[in-house]
Amino acid sequence: MKALILAAGRGRRLGERELPKCLHEVGGRSLLARMLAALEPLVDEAILVVGFAEDELRAAAEAISPSPPLCFVSNPRYTDGSILSLLCGAERFGEDDLVIMDADVLFPRALLARLIQEAPADSFLLDPRSEAGGEEMMLVAREGRVRRIARRVQPEPGDVVGEGVGFLKLTPASQAVLKGELERLAEAGEVGRDYEDAIDAALAQLEVGYAEVGDLPWTEIDFAEDLAKAREELLPQVEALDA
Repeated sequence: MKALILAAGRGRRLGERELPKCLHEVGGRSLLARMLAALEPLVDEAILVVGFAEDELRAAAEAISPSPPLCFVSNPRYTDGSILSLLCGAERFGEDDLVIMDADVLFPRALLARLIQEAPADSFLLDPRSEAGGEEMMLVAREGRVRRIARRVQPEPGDVVGEGVGFLKLTPASQAVLKGELERLAEAGEVGRDYEDAIDAALAQLEVGYAEVGDLPWTEIDFAEDLAKAREELLPQVEALDA
């Protein structure tokens, strides 16, 4: 099992010193340090897609110990959209199962272990507590299979709906399908779209399941208020689970 961590963006909306979002600290440790610590017993290698402040991010990642073995993939066009970041990371798709991860998430180890150890071979993490507000990536599942991932969804009666955590586990065959969709969008010049649009297109060809995590604390950090919530409200819950 490998992890592909998308960490190329600028994080302008946080309002603090501009640096890669995963280097912001929560409880004296960066989000990246917390993520790598959670990954260490679960994956054989972590692949970081870097772009903005690449040298600073590489140095910070290499200084974190303990951590799983690390390698880096650079996206020099990180300002052009997240599709290109995931497409750069797709160079490392291959023969191993893979977890694709946004780098700006605070979570307990149990959340990641549920995805890697308990969920179906191809799976999202779904939080049914969340409601669509325009910023969240929402999942729609029917009969155990995720049918859509988008900011705006139109579920049917009986569908399971919730926010995607930002982590996706894929087998090698499913990785190849996703890579094809990323390449299709890039060739069409649609690189400014969310990388989840490529995943959404791939869902028509794949059977991707999910595991619910409505019982666990986590947050994606996009804005200053998200960072404040992570530090003041969620961190004690996360650390209690990790103890």
